[in-house]
Amino acid sequence: MTREEIELKELFDQLRAAGWEPMLCDTKVPVYDNAVSCGAPEDIGDINRDEEWYPHEMLPPFSIYKLPAKGDSMRDADIHAGDILTIERDVRVMDGDMVLVRLDDEFLVKAYYEDDDGSKWLVPFNNKYEPIMLDGEKRVYICGKVIEVSKRYPRVTHRDTSRIVNNSRRRSMEVKMLSNDEKMAIIRKVAPMVEIGRQWFSVYHAFEEKKQLPKGDYSGFCTMVKEAVPEHEHLPVALEIERMNTLSFTKAVVLWDPLDAPVRGVRFVKYKIVAQQTLDLIAGAKTL
Repeated sequence: MTREEIELKELFDQLRAAGWEPMLCDTKVPVYDNAVSCGAPEDIGDINRDEEWYPHEMLPPFSIYKLPAKGDSMRDADIHAGDILTIERDVRVMDGDMVLVRLDDEFLVKAYYEDDDGSKWLVPFNNKYEPIMLDGEKRVYICGKVIEVSKRYPRVTHRDTSRIVNNSRRRSMEVKMLSNDEKMAIIRKVAPMVEIGRQWFSVYHAFEEKKQLPKGDYSGFCTMVKEAVPEHEHLPVALEIERMNTLSFTKAVVLWDPLDAPVRGVRFVKYKIVAQQTLDLIAGAKTL
């Protein structure tokens, strides 16, 4: 044994003693760049080739090679362009196997299928494509069986991601307008929390923030409150509501700042509680 072999044996003995099961990467597996090639290396021709090393214990008894998939005909079987296919050569394929075939002068990955009549088919997993019946008129060579699919550098298209984001933005911008009855029901629910007339500003602001009232429609809001809770002790006055629309109270409720508001301390807290409760009631009504 050479010095290197002795050192390697000692290392493996130490690993086994520690409970490990070391394996030596002693077998080369060809990896091809050409996505439309198959067969033994001598059949593939002059294309880019790399090699990966694996322990022989991990490999099947038949020779294998790797190449990338292309196209979308096997999309619904979770084989996508760029996936690395491990192909096992010289094996008998059976119904349901994914196979790499040479069909006339074209290389395809499809599912192999034999029907009840004994007819043989190459079946795509994408409704855009039709199954191919092997009727004897086409020159067919089965290059091997797909035994593993590796996802290398997973990516999606810019078009698909852009479509998803734009649809989400469009949905978020769509506003479901509450009916007048729904708005008045919300006013009645929140009314017991309102302790002074100006506090109705919190309710008004929540409606305006959620685009349930025209911006600046203080009079319309006050009329709605008076119709919903005519017996309330503290009915709103449009001018007083408008005066509260200043400093951080001009912003979304989540941005209201106790140091930059027309009211301070406990009063600020009560305004914000009323506003948040109104927002929650609006959100609940919109999801019904």
